[in-house]
Amino acid sequence: MISRSREYKGFISYAHADRLYFNLTHKGISVHSRHLDISWDIWDDSQIPIGSMWHTAIQEKVKECDFSVLLISSSFLYSEYIKENELKEFICKDYCGEFLIFPILIDPCTFYSHPEISQRQFFMSKGDEFGCPHIPDMTYADLVRFNSDGQILPNPNRERYHIRLVESLKKSIEESLG
Repeated sequence: MISRSREYKGFISYAHADRLYFNLTHKGISVHSRHLDISWDIWDDSQIPIGSMWHTAIQEKVKECDFSVLLISSSFLYSEYIKENELKEFICKDYCGEFLIFPILIDPCTFYSHPEISQRQFFMSKGDEFGCPHIPDMTYADLVRFNSDGQILPNPNRERYHIRLVESLKKSIEESLG
């Protein structure tokens, strides 16, 4: 069990073009972490105080965190800011030890052409685990559907995905940092 005496600090890295997926993923991680009684603080750029120097705030959190959750998409892969100011630092921290990188495939993209990411185990699922047997290599985007008004439809399989994600994060943290 993740120790209550130490609160691990995480950082969610995502491309702003993927804000919808970020919002859903962040909410899912937060809700199911509480349900599973996990003590960690997962930071994202929406927590930067108004008037702060945003780049400085991000860099401070990058240095403080114990793990990062990467929401991988084409927009993520081609963001110069993410590559130079977040991913580069996370990889350096990882090689120095005592740091974890958790990539999550948000939508289909050519992540395999980026060795610093593709050599890591992704949190990926087979479609039959989440009600989509026709999708062998499911991405998070496959679990997000909209109604005709553009509102997100509820999906119990998305919640199962979040639960499994949180359980996987917890297990990796306990085994590597605990």
